[in-house]
Amino acid sequence: MNGEHVAAAAIRAGDIIEVTHRHEDGPPCLVAGGTDDGLVAGVEPRLGRLVINWQLGPSRGGVRPRVRGCAVYEPGEHVVRIGHLEAVAA
Repeated sequence: MNGEHVAAAAIRAGDIIEVTHRHEDGPPCLVAGGTDDGLVAGVEPRLGRLVINWQLGPSRGGVRPRVRGCAVYEPGEHVVRIGHLEAVAA
């Protein structure tokens, strides 16, 4: 699915973004350089940058999502936003 390139400062909780794994290979679901669709859980400003907290996979009935993480962006840096879930943002 294609998305729109937006400034990191425009990202809000409930947005679905493209997450690119920039670390070394880890568990089977995380491959360096791989991409996945992540649900934004929150955005926090820190030291002039934005920390975007995300989760991959569903969170049903209080069960933890399969993967959680964060990414640090400059406010003007572009992020691929795929969509938005209103129920999460409310």
